[in-house]
Amino acid sequence: MTEFRGVAKESLISSFTRAQNFLRDQNLGEATAEALKRIDRADAVTKITTAKDDKDLALQLRRTGVLPLLSHFGKVFETHAACESAEGKGHEMQDLYRDLSSWGAFFDETAPIDPQLDKEAGAHVIMRISSHIAGADATALREGELDTTVNALKDKNPVLSEWLEQVVPIYRLFGEAGDIASVNEMMQGTSTMQDSTVQGTLTGISGLQTEQALAPGRAMRPYKATVSNQIGAQTLSGEEWIIHLLEIRKSVLKAMLPFFETGQFGKIDMLPASPEKDKYNISFYATAPAAGIAAAQFHAFECVLRDEKGAVVEPAISSPPPPQAPGANGKQPPSP
Repeated sequence: MTEFRGVAKESLISSFTRAQNFLRDQNLGEATAEALKRIDRADAVTKITTAKDDKDLALQLRRTGVLPLLSHFGKVFETHAACESAEGKGHEMQDLYRDLSSWGAFFDETAPIDPQLDKEAGAHVIMRISSHIAGADATALREGELDTTVNALKDKNPVLSEWLEQVVPIYRLFGEAGDIASVNEMMQGTSTMQDSTVQGTLTGISGLQTEQALAPGRAMRPYKATVSNQIGAQTLSGEEWIIHLLEIRKSVLKAMLPFFETGQFGKIDMLPASPEKDKYNISFYATAPAAGIAAAQFHAFECVLRDEKGAVVEPAISSPPPPQAPGANGKQPPSP
């Protein structure tokens, strides 16, 4: 059976078809309409249907534009599902959001940047949340969320803090009035950070459910391992420390290559976890099977992989013997 991230292609096609129909019905804007037309011109459903194996299916989902398109609209589907749940109006959008999340429809790190699609999606989210707030029972709202967010930003980003305090009430007024044109006009000069902060603040005010509550079975999840320069009694520094970090990253990437080809692994980062840079976080997104294999690689270096809740990921296979620390036994580390 041909699958993508653990979901049979027949189920995938069903949820994608429903997602297309939903996006068309919403009339988000010209960029979205043109993107949907490109999917039709690529004959996406036929090519996905005839994919011969898991690797080919992952390739067709990207090549036909299905994954790149949906990666821009995760918040749209999440918001509609959350509003439907809160308003008690059936379960169609909750089912669709769950089904799309089950194969990671909104995760595609290879998708090209498309500001127009993001603006149309963002404006729609603001409108939907604002309309929900307008019709909600006041006791269900968290009106203090704006002040909380503004105060939290004052030290880190005072300019964003002041801007947010001014614009959120305006966005709410336009959203409650159904004035999408004014929302779009306001968003023309805003940054991605500003847009996401407005959406996050409005979501907080609304009290709507989180992504985890709506789609607990989503396919792609974040994982993280913290690597220390302490290897037993030895402290690595300088070139030895960098080589050690790169060796761990290389080992993980090598093990993940088959999963990358089937869309089950991506977006790996390696960033300092302390001001002294004696600890680094290696993080990525993956399916549960891929994470189990990755955990075995980290285990070989005496590191622990954890999921988004901090739970330890058990290695899916026996780990190879731990490699020697760089420079052990008096030997010099190889040149990078």
